[in-house]
Amino acid sequence: MYIEFLKEEREKIYIPIDEIYCKHETCYDMYRNNYRNQLLSIGEYEEENRRNNALVKILIEQGFLYPIALYKYEEGYLCVDGHHRIKAYLTAGYDEIPGIVYKDKVEACRAKGIPYKGAQK
Repeated sequence: MYIEFLKEEREKIYIPIDEIYCKHETCYDMYRNNYRNQLLSIGEYEEENRRNNALVKILIEQGFLYPIALYKYEEGYLCVDGHHRIKAYLTAGYDEIPGIVYKDKVEACRAKGIPYKGAQK
């Protein structure tokens, strides 16, 4: 997949969802750093439920969603962009998700056009 910001191709790979950390979450202790645990409480939030159901419908109809953006972190990966897609893949029964791995958080944020406070201008 061509990454405009980097002016280069990056391989789309399939990553086991259980190897992806969700450290960004506000309820970090509750979820134990794992997306699978978040599904236990998704039904508590109506808006989250609607969004998740819409993504699951697209995933089932098309067979895929746009790859998530992540970078190597500890013994797995940290997701920069694609948190809702991860939940949709889990809801639909998948154990892996397509993603593009960047060298670090700064590169991933810049490639996705996400502001990163620590990035150099």
